[in-house]
Amino acid sequence: MLRRFKDLSIYLECSSGSTPRVETIKNYIDIMQKLGYTKLYLGLSGAYHIDSEPYFAYKKGKYTTVQLQELDAYGKEKGIEVIAGIQTLAHLSFMSMHDHFRPLMDTDATVMVGDERVYELIDKMFASISKGLSSRNIHIGFDEAFCIGMGNYMKVHGRADGKELVLRHLIRVLAIAKKYGYACEIWNDMLTEKCDSSVTAKQVKENLHDDTSIVLWNYEEKDEDNLRKLIDETLTYSDKVTYAGHAWKIAGFTPNNRNSIATMLPQMKVCAEKGITHYMVTVWADNCSPCGWYTVLPTLFWASEYNLGHTENKQVDKEKFFRMFGVKYEDMTLLDYLDDPFKREREVKRNTSFCALYSDILLGNYHLLFPDGVGEAYARLAKEYASVNGGVYQYVFNKYSLLAKILSVKSELPVKLRKAYEAGDRQAVKALCAEMEMMITDMQSFIKLFNGYFLRENMVIGAECNQFHLGGQLIRYEYVLECMKHYAENGTAIEELEDELLLPSWEPLPEYDSCTWYDYRNISTYNY
Repeated sequence: MLRRFKDLSIYLECSSGSTPRVETIKNYIDIMQKLGYTKLYLGLSGAYHIDSEPYFAYKKGKYTTVQLQELDAYGKEKGIEVIAGIQTLAHLSFMSMHDHFRPLMDTDATVMVGDERVYELIDKMFASISKGLSSRNIHIGFDEAFCIGMGNYMKVHGRADGKELVLRHLIRVLAIAKKYGYACEIWNDMLTEKCDSSVTAKQVKENLHDDTSIVLWNYEEKDEDNLRKLIDETLTYSDKVTYAGHAWKIAGFTPNNRNSIATMLPQMKVCAEKGITHYMVTVWADNCSPCGWYTVLPTLFWASEYNLGHTENKQVDKEKFFRMFGVKYEDMTLLDYLDDPFKREREVKRNTSFCALYSDILLGNYHLLFPDGVGEAYARLAKEYASVNGGVYQYVFNKYSLLAKILSVKSELPVKLRKAYEAGDRQAVKALCAEMEMMITDMQSFIKLFNGYFLRENMVIGAECNQFHLGGQLIRYEYVLECMKHYAENGTAIEELEDELLLPSWEPLPEYDSCTWYDYRNISTYNY
């Protein structure tokens, strides 16, 4: 069988507040077997036990050794190598939550290079993973170690070359990994970035073990010439290079299959041309990802079809997709439209629905970017989702239908309310109270529906994140309704509406459907 890549893998993030259940991962393994994937990376940075470190990943969704062994055995049965992806340098902010670990930290998320206690802990990491997973391949992170050496390290040792610190730490970690028989993979960015450092590509290459590979990640690059330059540059650091693309689901409730496919097409094309033998599809879950694990099936399917030589463009065998998954390809990609309610099909990153839901009715300004008719567009989407025969994924479409119904009101109500208030039209505000009451009822139903949706796919620990967010919206809606009623009945001022409302200050100012600001705190209020 023709394969463009020796290995096609999925990196499944498991430690960002939405930790997939064991059964969910088994389902993914089944899907991967159907699609011809070879490796599954479990992003376990804060999602595994270390027996002698009770505060490591304390109160986070995580897997026991027995569960990892179960997944390992299941993967072997299906011909899928299950590999751990851990963090040994950065992305360890969950450790800073505990006094027990703070002496080991340089910054909130990055460990202190050179501290022997850090290497004792990393030894325990490898020991724990080695008990659960039999593969002796492991991904050890090393990405986005921002401000390394600029925190507690600088207080103790003075200023240092950040890239030299990264390399020094890598040498130590590789030595520990070798003790357990591991061949390591690392993200490229901290070793290959352009910065004011004395460390050369030659020095990096000389200090990598022969079995160490670099994973080049640039999820958004589409230009083929730029991709060739990126790969060529990375090859000066290591002869073993993997390219990582992205199945987009990290920015809120909605996937972005169209943009993912449009981006991965040139990436996979150039990688095959340059002789890269391993392409990785990352499936991240930032910010307690409220977007489900199966929403990116179209992207995973397309990558498989391209790898097997079945497509040279964005088109795929939709009948084959239906035979495999029992749901139409067009219906699964319909989920993208929650962030593109006018169906403009622009291949850009966006999280319109997340911003529309969490931008505050009284203080928020994101809704100022919406064009006229957005409420009607969401109402049409709600009906479309409700009409889909989703098979085993029906619960996914039920969630999207109710959320679209809520957004059909929420996307326009802030503008209507402010306009009526500024005009002193108390009758108009009174009429809007009925819309608010309907939205409150729908939000109550959505919270229950979403909770069932989330727990169907994920561990219970982590569910509280989205419960806090959605429950906070409900409380806020009830407060806003009370303010509206007081104004409509007695003319009582709504103080929040007395302030001038400015457009979002993102530069350059985005169109409504190309914003990717997906931090709940930055959207919901300016007062955290």
